[in-house]
Amino acid sequence: MDKIFLSIIICTLNRRKELLNCLCELVEQAAEFSDVEIIIVDNGSTDGTEEAVRKSISNISIPCSYVYEGRPGLSNARNAGRSKARGEVLAYIDDDAIPHSDWVKRVREHFLTRSSDCLAGRVGLKLETSLPEWFPSDLLWVLGESRFGEQERMLTEEESPQGQNFALKAGVFDVIGGFDPRMRLYSDEVEFFRRVHARGFTIAYRPDIAVDHFVSTSRLCKKALRKKAFMMGQGAAVMQILRSSDLLNRLGWATKYFLLASRVGLAWFVRPRFDREFTFYFDLGYLYRILSGE
Repeated sequence: MDKIFLSIIICTLNRRKELLNCLCELVEQAAEFSDVEIIIVDNGSTDGTEEAVRKSISNISIPCSYVYEGRPGLSNARNAGRSKARGEVLAYIDDDAIPHSDWVKRVREHFLTRSSDCLAGRVGLKLETSLPEWFPSDLLWVLGESRFGEQERMLTEEESPQGQNFALKAGVFDVIGGFDPRMRLYSDEVEFFRRVHARGFTIAYRPDIAVDHFVSTSRLCKKALRKKAFMMGQGAAVMQILRSSDLLNRLGWATKYFLLASRVGLAWFVRPRFDREFTFYFDLGYLYRILSGE
């Protein structure tokens, strides 16, 4: 059995069409190398994902495997992918992301020739339809667009790779202890890479290692974005709770976010703008989770 250097892990849930597009591109790129494997982790899909994946990988030459992870949550899926992986390097990509044509090659070369422990790639957007006129450009990060600039650099302690496109040495993953399953909503990679920074590991940002994140029309309506904002707020709160469960701290955070939600809610009422609406729902989600617990 050939030694595997790079394990590409795709975690998926009920996105069969998008997953197959991503997988097709990865298989074509990985075929150039003998030390690359692909692992698809199904986190409980009910749309025929397993059948479609098994059919798709049945006649390919590169190592490719399907893993079912029934415990809900992206953190569980990412940890299951690591458990199956044989590579020295783990590269994670979302099921609704399409890697640029040289993605596999560049990720592999980065860890063969560069000294960083982790890698943050760039994420662009591939919108199914044009942005609504009410959607402000400074909220594109909500859809997944990178905010790290156009120059290669090291990320600071306050920055973390995006979940759609990152890689790290398997040894780093193991030392950190994997993703925290208690992070069930958003901020899971933020929480993980805070631990990475705390242990002194380095994270390089490479804008030339890029993917395009597909955003369907259904995810661009106000209802879906309000729900996402509320969930993102909850995720941020859970991360805070995990760092400190002290009651006085919780009361302080609750007071802070009550005041923030009140202020932005008033501003939104006086002068409606969607960035204010989004922030209001984020603050409400944070406040809800702080008050209700994990």
